[in-house]
Amino acid sequence: PETYAALADDRSHRPCRVVSYGTFDELRERMQRCLVEDRPDALVHSAAVSDYRVTGVFTDQSNSPTDRPAPGKMSAVAGGKIGSGHQRLWLRLEPTVKLVDLVRTEWQYPGILVKFKLEVDRSVDEMLAVAEESRRHSNADLMVANMLETMKTTAWIGPVRGEYEPVDRRLLADRLIELIEDLHHRRKET
Repeated sequence: PETYAALADDRSHRPCRVVSYGTFDELRERMQRCLVEDRPDALVHSAAVSDYRVTGVFTDQSNSPTDRPAPGKMSAVAGGKIGSGHQRLWLRLEPTVKLVDLVRTEWQYPGILVKFKLEVDRSVDEMLAVAEESRRHSNADLMVANMLETMKTTAWIGPVRGEYEPVDRRLLADRLIELIEDLHHRRKET
């Protein structure tokens, strides 16, 4: 179901559209439809989309007490609810498509794109370097970079005048709206 919410300070008097989803496939379909058909002014892609999806569940039929499955003894567990009688289960994971990388390429979205990046166990400089490389890879206009260790207090937004600026987490939404509006007005002038 789709819901609508007004911008934080209601400057533009235009609603933001929030699209809900439950699965990776639902998110992909809804993003594509929205960006290709509706062409909104901006996309703030803050969803923490999983890098992997489960493509198989297996059990070790040998019931071996070791941590490794017995060769030739693995069998697929049927879909749906998995019974609790298995001693251990093994998951096969496969990478998912980076949806944010489809925005400019496959979906050819021309609007403002804001991407989010979360890093762990890095210095601020390392985190910002990874974030900027990721922003460029996706051809995003803005990046909101976070570190797991400080994500409740600080985020970094950039590039703003060529740099990333630290922002108090409580002020992040307001600052992000300011930057999106500024970009939108500059694009309309050209």
